Order: sequence, then structure tokens, then C-alpha cells
Amino acid sequence: MCYQTVHTIKSVLANTFQNFRGSNHWPSFCLEVERLRPVQIMKQVTWSYPQNGIIKINTDGSYVHETGRAGIGGIIRNSYGDLIMAFSFPIECKNSNMAEVMAIEFGVKWCNQHGYTNFILELDSMNIVNMLTNDIVTNMKLKQVIDSINVIKKEYTCKLNIVSERETKLQIV
Repeated sequence: MCYQTVHTIKSVLANTFQNFRGSNHWPSFCLEVERLRPVQIMKQVTWSYPQNGIIKINTDGSYVHETGRAGIGGIIRNSYGDLIMAFSFPIECKNSNMAEVMAIEFGVKWCNQHGYTNFILELDSMNIVNMLTNDIVTNMKLKQVIDSINVIKKEYTCKLNIVSERETKLQIV
């Protein structure tokens, strides 16, 4: 059993770290593991300007299960990239999906209250995009927030653009 566990650990580390050899001598193996450093991959992410007359809302929500802490944030910019409004504050919720939709709700309601009717909403959760577009939500608290967003959203034409695996756009024009 011990050898099987060591073999499994060695396999995982060899697949994760290209230069990992995995000594068969236990003390050497442990030293080698301690020297490992995660590979950092840098990717440049750029913000794209919306079309003239359209504003862009970028939102995000975060929830840390271990501490129960959550927060939302966002930034609203015009077609020149000028800051219109930014927000960031702690919230109370029970999961990351709720944090995400609360950030979206805040941004969308703010725009609606301030007369901004043409906007692009950018978020990073395909799960939330599916909830907003398909209106299939099983959590009742989450559904209330999704419905609140969709009431405002129905006034506009909605188009979904998937930019990449990590970046998703929900365009409301």
C-alpha cells in the first residue's frame, strides 16, 4: 500500500512538474518535493472598448467557504474607457454563485437607475450566464436575484458571446 501511494504521488507530480524525477529513496524524494515550485503562467488580459454610446459593466463576486466571507465589486466605463462608477463592498451570502449574481444585480440596477440603457455586462461565470439566459435556477434565493436582473434585462435585446473558456460576455444592448 505504501509503494502504491508513493507511486501515485510521483505520477501526479511528474505530470504537474516537467522536471520532476522522483527519487526512489524516501528522504531524497521528500527533499525533491519540498523544492518544487508551482509553474506560473502569465497571460495578458486586455479590456476591450464597447461601441460608441454603449457602456460596459465588469462585475465579480467572491465567497470564501472556510471563513464565510463574501464581497462584490465592479467597474462601469464608457466607450472611451473613462470611469463612470466603481464599487466594492462586503456582502452576506452563502455561496459564490450568489455573490456573482449580487454583483451583477448591483451593477445593472445602478445603470438602470442612472439612465444607462445600452450596456454590455461582462462576467466570468458561464454558470451564471446560463442562469440568466435559460432562467433555470433551482436555488430559490438565487432565483429571486436572477429574476430581479431579468426584469431589467427584458427591456433590452440580449446577446450571449463566449470569448474564451475563462472569459464570458453577456451583451445587453
